[in-house]
Amino acid sequence: MAPSSELEREVHHIDNRVVAIETELKTQFRDVYNRLKRLENLVVWAGAGVIAFLATVVGLLLEILGRLG
Repeated sequence: MAPSSELEREVHHIDNRVVAIETELKTQFRDVYNRLKRLENLVVWAGAGVIAFLATVVGLLLEILGRLG
């Protein structure tokens, strides 16, 4: 009976370790997901800034061309 009890303790110990690893993995996945969402927002806002800048430059160039023509 002792070997079975020893085996059950070992299985229980391994099961606890697997649960801990699963929990850590979920936490890390959530962290990576949130970081990617923040990065996505940063890229979107940077792109919007570039578009606004280019629109301003085009507007200024058209104004200069209007004054010259």
